[in-house]
Amino acid sequence: MILYFFYKNFWYTFPNFLFAFYWAFSGKKVFDDLYLAVFNLLFTSIPLIAKAVLEHDINPLIDVKLKLNEIISFLYYKGKNSMIFNTKNLILNILYGIMISIIMFFIWIYFAQNKFLN
Repeated sequence: MILYFFYKNFWYTFPNFLFAFYWAFSGKKVFDDLYLAVFNLLFTSIPLIAKAVLEHDINPLIDVKLKLNEIISFLYYKGKNSMIFNTKNLILNILYGIMISIIMFFIWIYFAQNKFLN
Protein backbone atom coordinates (compact mmCIF):
# COMPACT_ATOMS: atom_id res chain seq x y z
CA MET A 1 0.00 0.00 0.00
CA ILE A 2 2.86 2.39 0.75
CA LEU A 3 4.31 1.97 -2.73
CA TYR A 4 0.86 2.56 -4.22
CA PHE A 5 0.54 5.84 -2.31
CA PHE A 6 3.89 7.05 -3.64
CA TYR A 7 2.84 6.10 -7.18
CA LYS A 8 -0.56 7.79 -6.78
CA ASN A 9 0.87 11.01 -5.44
CA PHE A 10 3.53 11.29 -8.13
CA TRP A 11 0.95 10.46 -10.79
CA TYR A 12 -1.21 13.32 -9.58
CA THR A 13 1.28 16.04 -8.61
CA PHE A 14 3.88 15.82 -11.38
CA PRO A 15 1.51 17.10 -14.13
CA ASN A 16 1.03 20.25 -12.03
CA PHE A 17 4.81 20.66 -11.94
CA LEU A 18 5.04 20.26 -15.74
CA PHE A 19 2.06 22.55 -16.23
CA ALA A 20 3.82 25.30 -14.26
CA PHE A 21 6.72 25.23 -16.72
CA TYR A 22 4.40 25.02 -19.72
CA TRP A 23 2.40 28.11 -18.67
CA ALA A 24 5.49 30.00 -17.37
CA PHE A 25 4.43 29.84 -13.72
CA SER A 26 1.22 31.79 -14.29
CA GLY A 27 -0.53 30.25 -11.28
CA LYS A 28 -3.04 28.25 -13.33
CA LYS A 29 -3.81 24.71 -12.26
CA VAL A 30 -4.21 21.56 -14.30
CA PHE A 31 -6.79 20.11 -11.94
CA ASP A 32 -9.60 21.81 -10.09
CA ASP A 33 -9.59 21.75 -6.27
CA LEU A 34 -12.73 19.61 -6.23
CA TYR A 35 -10.99 17.09 -8.48
CA LEU A 36 -8.07 17.01 -6.04
CA ALA A 37 -10.38 16.25 -3.12
CA VAL A 38 -12.30 13.54 -5.01
CA PHE A 39 -9.09 12.01 -6.35
CA ASN A 40 -7.55 11.72 -2.90
CA LEU A 41 -10.78 10.48 -1.38
CA LEU A 42 -11.34 7.76 -3.95
CA PHE A 43 -7.80 6.61 -4.64
CA THR A 44 -6.75 6.69 -1.00
CA SER A 45 -9.80 5.31 0.75
CA ILE A 46 -11.07 2.67 -1.69
CA PRO A 47 -7.87 0.55 -1.74
CA LEU A 48 -7.69 0.66 2.07
CA ILE A 49 -11.35 -0.29 2.43
CA ALA A 50 -10.95 -3.13 -0.09
CA LYS A 51 -7.91 -4.45 1.76
CA ALA A 52 -9.71 -4.24 5.10
CA VAL A 53 -12.80 -6.02 3.75
CA LEU A 54 -10.88 -8.78 1.98
CA GLU A 55 -8.41 -9.41 4.78
CA HIS A 56 -9.26 -12.32 7.06
CA ASP A 57 -7.93 -13.96 10.18
CA ILE A 58 -5.95 -17.15 10.36
CA ASN A 59 -8.02 -20.32 10.23
CA PRO A 60 -8.49 -21.63 13.83
CA LEU A 61 -7.91 -25.22 12.68
CA ILE A 62 -4.49 -24.27 11.40
CA ASP A 63 -3.70 -22.57 14.72
CA VAL A 64 -4.10 -25.86 16.57
CA LYS A 65 -1.96 -27.89 14.18
CA LEU A 66 0.92 -25.48 13.71
CA LYS A 67 2.87 -23.36 16.11
CA LEU A 68 2.07 -19.67 16.15
CA ASN A 69 5.67 -18.73 15.27
CA GLU A 70 5.54 -20.85 12.12
CA ILE A 71 2.30 -19.20 11.03
CA ILE A 72 3.61 -15.71 11.62
CA SER A 73 6.87 -16.42 9.82
CA PHE A 74 4.92 -17.84 6.87
CA LEU A 75 2.51 -14.89 6.67
CA TYR A 76 5.09 -12.15 7.04
CA TYR A 77 8.18 -13.54 5.32
CA LYS A 78 7.91 -11.00 2.49
CA GLY A 79 7.99 -8.14 4.94
CA LYS A 80 10.81 -9.61 7.01
CA ASN A 81 12.95 -10.17 3.92
CA SER A 82 12.14 -6.72 2.43
CA MET A 83 10.79 -8.32 -0.73
CA ILE A 84 8.03 -5.73 -1.30
CA PHE A 85 9.06 -2.47 0.30
CA ASN A 86 12.68 -1.83 -0.61
CA THR A 87 14.59 0.97 -2.29
CA LYS A 88 14.43 -0.61 -5.74
CA ASN A 89 10.63 -0.99 -5.67
CA LEU A 90 10.20 2.51 -4.25
CA ILE A 91 12.27 4.08 -7.05
CA LEU A 92 10.49 1.98 -9.69
CA ASN A 93 7.06 3.07 -8.43
CA ILE A 94 8.10 6.72 -8.34
CA LEU A 95 9.51 6.50 -11.88
CA TYR A 96 6.38 4.71 -13.08
CA GLY A 97 4.21 7.46 -11.55
CA ILE A 98 6.33 10.15 -13.23
CA MET A 99 6.15 8.33 -16.57
CA ILE A 100 2.35 8.04 -16.40
CA SER A 101 2.03 11.69 -15.39
CA ILE A 102 4.19 12.82 -18.33
CA ILE A 103 2.07 10.78 -20.74
CA MET A 104 -1.14 12.20 -19.25
CA PHE A 105 0.25 15.73 -19.39
CA PHE A 106 1.06 15.50 -23.10
CA ILE A 107 -2.32 13.92 -23.85
CA TRP A 108 -3.96 16.86 -22.06
CA ILE A 109 -1.80 19.35 -24.02
CA TYR A 110 -2.74 17.64 -27.29
CA PHE A 111 -6.46 17.88 -26.52
CA ALA A 112 -6.12 21.48 -25.34
CA GLN A 113 -4.25 22.58 -28.49
CA ASN A 114 -6.67 20.83 -30.83
CA LYS A 115 -9.69 22.47 -29.18
CA PHE A 116 -11.24 19.26 -27.89
CA LEU A 117 -11.66 20.97 -24.53
CA ASN A 118 -13.80 24.05 -23.93
